[in-house]
Amino acid sequence: MKVYKYRYGSKRDLVSLEQDYFYAPHPSKLNDPCENLFDVAGIEQTLAQLASMSSVPTKMLSESFFTLFTQIQENVGIYSLSKTVIDELLWAYYANSHTGFCIE
Repeated sequence: MKVYKYRYGSKRDLVSLEQDYFYAPHPSKLNDPCENLFDVAGIEQTLAQLASMSSVPTKMLSESFFTLFTQIQENVGIYSLSKTVIDELLWAYYANSHTGFCIE
């Protein structure tokens, strides 16, 4: 499957290509408040099922998981990609009003 990254065309974008790296910002730096949201109820249900199959109490498993989960969330970056290169809204918003570029 091909994926695409729309870029603004900033100096950072060009340097990242030259130096062969990519920028993955922390979720708090993104423009979509729904990025990095998780279904906590679903996670808790899965943890309860796992606890029922082991000798670890549900509360202990849940606390350990959410401690680790919080640490990961504090240190994660998001790198968003698209399945299409032909999307007017993405070109407008993420590629500097159609003046940036898109990488396959």
